[in-house]
Amino acid sequence: GETLGTPEFDDKMLLSNMHWFISVRWIVILVFIISGVMGRVFSDKLFGIGFILPVMPLFIMAGLLVIINSCFFLISRNVAEDNHRSITFNLWIQIVLDLVFVTSLVYFIGSTDTFISFIYLIHIVISCIFFSKSRSIFVVGIASCFYLTCVLLQQTWVLRQQTILISSAQDESWTPVIRSFFALSAVIIWFILWYFISTLSSYVRERDSSLRIANHKLKLADIEKTRQVLITTHDLKAPFAGIESNIGVLKYLHWEELPDSCRDLLDKIEVRSKTLRERIKQILDLGNLRTQIDNNIKTGPVSLKKIFDNVIGDIADQI
Repeated sequence: GETLGTPEFDDKMLLSNMHWFISVRWIVILVFIISGVMGRVFSDKLFGIGFILPVMPLFIMAGLLVIINSCFFLISRNVAEDNHRSITFNLWIQIVLDLVFVTSLVYFIGSTDTFISFIYLIHIVISCIFFSKSRSIFVVGIASCFYLTCVLLQQTWVLRQQTILISSAQDESWTPVIRSFFALSAVIIWFILWYFISTLSSYVRERDSSLRIANHKLKLADIEKTRQVLITTHDLKAPFAGIESNIGVLKYLHWEELPDSCRDLLDKIEVRSKTLRERIKQILDLGNLRTQIDNNIKTGPVSLKKIFDNVIGDIADQI
C-alpha cells in the first residue's frame, strides 16, 4: 500500500529529480529576467496592444530565485544518495517554495483575469509522476490553498487587484462572485486532472514494477542456466581429454598391430574428440567472459598460484 512518507521511486531517482528541479529553475529565472527586460524596453508597444508587464516584481522574483536556487544547488551537492530523509525534505521544500513563487506570479499577472492560474498544473502533473496518490494530492491541496488565499485577499481588498490586461483593470463588470466562481472552477479542474493523471501514473508505475521484478527473475534464471551449462561443460572436459590420451597411448604402443579399419575408426574418434573439446573450451571461455562482464571487471592483484593450479589441472585432465 501507499503511505504518506514512502516515495514511489528509490532515493537515487528522487535525488535525480531534485537536481532536475534545480536545473529547470535556472531556466525559469532566465525567463523572468527576459520578460522583465522586454517589459522595460518595449513598455510602450506592449501598452499599445493592451498589456503592461510587472517589470519590478519579475526582477525581484528572479533575484530571490537566484539566491534560493544557489542554496539548493550547494545543499544538493552534499546530500548523500542513501540519505532518504534529507532528499525527501529537500524535494518538498523546493516544491512548496516553487508554489509560493507561482502564487506570486499568478497574483501579478492576474489571478482571475487571465488563465495564468493553470500554471499550477505543471507542479501538479510533476507530483503525480514523482509521487503516489496519497502524497501528490498534498501538492494539489497546497496549490489550491495558496491560490484561493490569493484570490480571497484580493477580493477583500487586503491585496490590490493586479493584472497585465489594461482592459480588465479598467473593467468593473467582474464582481467578486464571478471572480470567486472562476477561481473555484480552476481548482475543481485541478482535482479532476489530478485524479486522472495520478491514476494513470500509478498504473504505469505498477506495470513498471512488475516488469522490473519479472526481468530480475529472468536474469536470475539465465544466470542459473548458464551456471549449470558451465558446470556440465566443465565436467565433460575430463572424459574427452581421457579419450585423446588413450588414443595417443594406442598409437604409441599398438598402432602397427591394429587393422586398418580400427585405425580409421580411432582417427575419426580422435578428430571428433578434439572438435568437441575445442567447442567445450569455447563455451567455457564465453561463460567466463560473460561472468566478467556481469561482475564489472575491476583491475587488481593477480594470484599466480591460482593460474598455475588451473594450468596444472588442465594438463592433468589430458594425462
